[in-house]
Amino acid sequence: MRLSKRVAGGAASTAFSRLAAASCNGQPRAIRDRLAPEEYQRLLAAARADACKKALAAEYGISLRSIYRLMATA
Repeated sequence: MRLSKRVAGGAASTAFSRLAAASCNGQPRAIRDRLAPEEYQRLLAAARADACKKALAAEYGISLRSIYRLMATA
């Protein structure tokens, strides 16, 4: 079966351009860069203390996946 290539104006390029714009508009994309060091430490401590991860994600304005990723890498 032959797969067709996406055109330059397809969904893949649109997603890329949004990601590129997010990093070019002066706002850091990394969670550690978006949170103050004190906030980052409080977030990690609360997550490790079995606080509700969904509530933490809403409070800090990040995704639930980001919470788990931070816990895994910290």
